[in-house]
Amino acid sequence: MILAHVNWQAVGAWMALLNFIAVLGLAAYTRFVSRSKATQDQLEALGNLIGHHAERLGILESERRHAPTHHDLGKIYNQLNGATQEMAELRGTLAAVKPQLALVSEHLLEQARRQS
Repeated sequence: MILAHVNWQAVGAWMALLNFIAVLGLAAYTRFVSRSKATQDQLEALGNLIGHHAERLGILESERRHAPTHHDLGKIYNQLNGATQEMAELRGTLAAVKPQLALVSEHLLEQARRQS
């Protein structure tokens, strides 16, 4: 009887040690798999974000083609300067006409008073 000479306490200790090693291995594997999944999820989210930014960048680049160039802005600036000069001339003309209009208005009011 071979089983009679077996030290069951040593076998129990070895089995406990093997069980402990197996649990440690399982814990390490679980940690590795969960970190791998988390990393994969983060990479997927980052890929979605990059795709969204690429789409927005494409829209901006296509809209940039319709924006006025430096030359176009120069033309607009020159036209605004011309309009500003014309407005200044009109202001000067109106300033000169205002006193004359006041005199005509005063003359007409005096004539109206004399007739009444």
